[in-house]
Amino acid sequence: MTTKDLIVNSSYTSWGKRFKKDGQLFVDLLRGQEKSKIATFGESTAKAFDTTATVGEQQWNLSFDIAGTATATLPDGRVFKAQVVDKGFSHAKRITIDMAGVEMTAINEEKANWIIDDANEQKVAQFSGVNNGMRASVLEFEEGSTVSAEQEVFLSWIARKTLESRMLGSSWGLTIFLIILTPFIIFMTFI
Repeated sequence: MTTKDLIVNSSYTSWGKRFKKDGQLFVDLLRGQEKSKIATFGESTAKAFDTTATVGEQQWNLSFDIAGTATATLPDGRVFKAQVVDKGFSHAKRITIDMAGVEMTAINEEKANWIIDDANEQKVAQFSGVNNGMRASVLEFEEGSTVSAEQEVFLSWIARKTLESRMLGSSWGLTIFLIILTPFIIFMTFI
């Protein structure tokens, strides 16, 4: 599965480019091929942060921790939550999602390919980090799936944060490997 495979119908979301406004980072969530804006999310490069999102006319309060919890509190008090039990978002294989009583599970099928199942284990959506898939973080919804607009927005955010976290985990691993390898390369150069 590649990101090109994901765009087969108009029922998908993707993300625009990050932009700065008043010194803060933001990113727009877009729907379909026409790329109509459905939300604007505050962004942070930190591993744990609190921010907000403007979804239509609503202001959502968001909290993210790469260690394993992401929540969105909606204006009416409902809480949408995604949680990783063991290894945090950067090494997750399974993410449990509870959107005010609607339960779903994001499952890592292989490498950077994910599906989202509902409580009846029926596929609702899919996303992938393959072939630069993290940049747009396309989340394609299955035809006939019943997902509300609010759930669509939250699932899209979870897909993006999952792919970003995995990339961050890979980057740290590579950096540490290169730091360890550098003295060996220098030693071998001067022998």
